[in-house]
Amino acid sequence: MKNLGFFTLAIWVLATMTGCDYHFSSYSGAWTNADLTAVTNVTQTTGIPSGLKGLTVDNRLGSIHVNGTDNGATAWTWKLTIHARSENVAQQIASNTICKAEIKGDYLSLSVSLPDSSEPHCIESDFEITAPKSIAVQAENGFGGILIADFAGNVRATNKNGPLEIRDIGGNVEARTSFDTLSVSNTGPATLKNQNGKIQVAVVTGPLKAATSFASLVVRDIRGAASLSNQNGEIQAVAIQGALDAKTSFDSLVAREIRGPVRLRDQNGSVQLNQVNGSADIETSFDSLSVEGIQGDAVLKNQNGEVRASGITGFIKASTSFAAMEVAGSGPMFLCNNQNGGIRLHATSTALTNLEAKTSFGTLEVHLAAGLKPAIQAHTTFGNVESDFPVLMKPSGEDPFTEIAPDTPQIRLQNQNGNISIVQD
Repeated sequence: MKNLGFFTLAIWVLATMTGCDYHFSSYSGAWTNADLTAVTNVTQTTGIPSGLKGLTVDNRLGSIHVNGTDNGATAWTWKLTIHARSENVAQQIASNTICKAEIKGDYLSLSVSLPDSSEPHCIESDFEITAPKSIAVQAENGFGGILIADFAGNVRATNKNGPLEIRDIGGNVEARTSFDTLSVSNTGPATLKNQNGKIQVAVVTGPLKAATSFASLVVRDIRGAASLSNQNGEIQAVAIQGALDAKTSFDSLVAREIRGPVRLRDQNGSVQLNQVNGSADIETSFDSLSVEGIQGDAVLKNQNGEVRASGITGFIKASTSFAAMEVAGSGPMFLCNNQNGGIRLHATSTALTNLEAKTSFGTLEVHLAAGLKPAIQAHTTFGNVESDFPVLMKPSGEDPFTEIAPDTPQIRLQNQNGNISIVQD
């Protein structure tokens, strides 16, 4: 192992105090930034050797900025700022704060060791790095930001209590932070995790896996499958060129322009889905469920919330309670169940083979294509049946469909305490 530097650096005192946001002190007495009138700055700049394949950076209480370059100068700069109540304390803390640079195989490793002190103080430790674009980058930080941009290799970054931004990366990305924003754009396949912070993603070439809580999760232009998870925060997913699996709770879930099958789960939040090239499997409760333009089958389940669906080309299975249901599609089969809410169905194709709908305490209204010649059974307990088509009448307990041709479309409608209406469009 070759040691590039083990730095205890010369220091100087600035005449005026700069701002300080990062506190590092075990002192228990009351104090504020205004008490820290002495400032010590340390700066070290060193070139980066050629031929490296990777860079690792380990920092605390400051920022890490790493940018790739094809043909520019490469170097790293570390700046340390100490705020304390006296010049002597500031210089003592600075002399015990160490930046260590080592070559480990074909990787450059940069790490900062911070001292503890019983004196009131704060530390800002910042890295500015320009490195060869071809290398892989790994960074870890706490209580400060990370920015990594313009690299062809893989990137892995972990932050605690600070913003994290990664952009223009040719390789895979793994990133994690908490209590601040995680932003990723124009990268290869990505795995992202945030805790109590927002995630924003745009243009990922490959699959995406992202999870957060108590903040929004917004993704667009994912050129692969996407798996999204949120807890008590909204999800927005737009332009996914693969399967989408997303779940959240107590907030909205919105997805559109999905080129693959969709599975959405929400708890006590609204769900809105538009333009899907594939099947859709959706569940929510206590809020609205709305879908439009599903090129495939749809399974829609709500509890105590409305269901509205249109433009569905495949099989439809929908259920809810205590709210309205309105479903339209050109598929061959409808299975719809409501409890204490009305149902309105539009079967727009003569290719319909089976339709079953059941509700109570609301109107059941079915619209059928004009060219359809179905066999219909309709029954309500405390309502009326009105139909533009003939309705089969058989004694109770007998199957009214036993004598019809096998290829005849079959329609079964049941209501309780509500009317049934069958309309020819």
